[in-house]
Amino acid sequence: MSSNKTSLVALKIIIAGIILIGLFFYPKWKKDNTEAIISWDAAGYYAYLPSAFIYHDLKDMRLTEKKAQEYHNGFEAFPAPNGHKITKYAIGQAVIFVPSFLVAHAIARPLGYPADGFSYPYQLAIGLWGLLVNILGFILLRKLLIRHFKDEAVAIVLLVIYFSTNYLNQNTIESPYAHNHLFTLYGILLLLTEKYYRQPKASTIISIGLTVGLMTLVRPTELIAILIPMFWQVGTRQKFVERLQFLRTRFSHIILAAIFVILVGFIQLAYWKYTTGQWIYYSYGDQGFDFLHPHLYNCIFTYKKGWWVYTPVMSLIVPGFVVLFRRKALFYPVFIYSLLFMYIVFSWQVWWYGGSMSQRSVVQLYVLLAFPLAAFAEYILSKKQWIKLVFLGFLLFTTYYNLWLTYQAHYGGQLHPDRMNRYYFQKVFLRNKANIDHKALLDNKDYYDHPILSPTTIYFTDFEQDTLGLCPDRPLAGKKSFWVRKNGPEFKGIILDVPKDKKWLRASFTGQLRPKEWNEWNATLFVVKYMHNNQVVKQNLIRVDNLFKDNEIRTIKLDSKIPQKSFDDVWLFFISNSDHGGVAVDDLKVVVFDE
Repeated sequence: MSSNKTSLVALKIIIAGIILIGLFFYPKWKKDNTEAIISWDAAGYYAYLPSAFIYHDLKDMRLTEKKAQEYHNGFEAFPAPNGHKITKYAIGQAVIFVPSFLVAHAIARPLGYPADGFSYPYQLAIGLWGLLVNILGFILLRKLLIRHFKDEAVAIVLLVIYFSTNYLNQNTIESPYAHNHLFTLYGILLLLTEKYYRQPKASTIISIGLTVGLMTLVRPTELIAILIPMFWQVGTRQKFVERLQFLRTRFSHIILAAIFVILVGFIQLAYWKYTTGQWIYYSYGDQGFDFLHPHLYNCIFTYKKGWWVYTPVMSLIVPGFVVLFRRKALFYPVFIYSLLFMYIVFSWQVWWYGGSMSQRSVVQLYVLLAFPLAAFAEYILSKKQWIKLVFLGFLLFTTYYNLWLTYQAHYGGQLHPDRMNRYYFQKVFLRNKANIDHKALLDNKDYYDHPILSPTTIYFTDFEQDTLGLCPDRPLAGKKSFWVRKNGPEFKGIILDVPKDKKWLRASFTGQLRPKEWNEWNATLFVVKYMHNNQVVKQNLIRVDNLFKDNEIRTIKLDSKIPQKSFDDVWLFFISNSDHGGVAVDDLKVVVFDE
């Protein structure tokens, strides 16, 4: 073991990182509502357990849903065709959660907490279980890589995957999600596969079948993982023929593995039959795959959720595969499987995969992508000192960048979970001090960030002459302010007389939220719309609630480049969608200007 000392040190650093970051940086089991560890998708995976063991409403999750919503965790059961309500998520994660759930359920009441499936002991147990899965995953990955690559290269890859990629956020902080557990299951599968080809035993093939079955139960698209034990380390045509002959001679083992894959998968089929009356049921409604038009460019290169934009260190797989090509027994199975995997997950219609950092869809694939990374690290370590320094500099930058992103995702507030774009990204990139005005760029790319030298005012009102829609108390200025709210008097749109010889328009107002709407899809909208023959020529808008800190009074600005296309009317208006929020508005002003 002394010859593998460096990677062992790296592993110890990672284990310490998992414990320290998991326990102290952003322990989600201490968070409430939709920031809790059992929330959103994780709550959907988990809902089977309280439904089965506590509320006994597995066929109709109304009691489970009601209790979950008391914790405001974002879980919603979905109606099935027969009128029952179910969780749309696969059952595999719930199966993995069973030990931690049972421990939490046993200690909840003795510790003085409700044994309701969602109180603090359950959050804590699921969180700690996720950290243990993290640790196991890296132990297995090191054990796998050390068989094929030099110790120093393995150490580099382990540290890079943990500290320089979105693994850190997705698997340590967001540990209840499927990717954490699938990462570890991939490690188990690869080690079992290598064990089987060293000594083909029925017990090993049964374990392979159980592992693939559980992976599929967690995420049905992982069924393709069956290709790994079939063709692992097949790098030439001759080896391919030999592998087929080998599998033919052990056809009973293939049948045995298939039986256990099916037995595990039957858990999901039985649930669907029990709840919907159908053995096969597609629970994702109108969401599906665009296999004819996969979102490869969007998933890899865009600012919204581009993998290499937010996890640039993984671009090293490209030269890594070039180097790995020399070792065809590893290159072909890893390369072909990775392409197939990415083709499938990048074909999902909701290709940004909701609120997450970078592309969470590929995190479990990092077990396989560690091979080209390790090959490239070995190659660099054999080069001149200046090349090693450039490589090290890149790794240090991507590590700092990843740590910055992770901090911004949870504390800094400059990383939006699913609406990033180039304009906003360029304003906040690596900045630690946030400018809340920049959040306008999430909705409106027309953002003028320079002093206005000679503005011309084309509209102004301080609402002192209005009689409807006024704030009942605390006007922002003077004696009156308008209160924009869903159930109040409508804010009548203002028709602006916009000169066409100017380049920019800015609408601004002094405002205060009453109160803030935290669901940004229900936020108050401030809109300017250019019309021609009752057709929209151009529209600019901002979500007002994003631009306030709590109850502060501040000036909000909406910028718009005046279109060169012909327009007849220009409308300025508010849209309020919140059932409880709203915004007090005063000193509404519109100016036009040139650059």
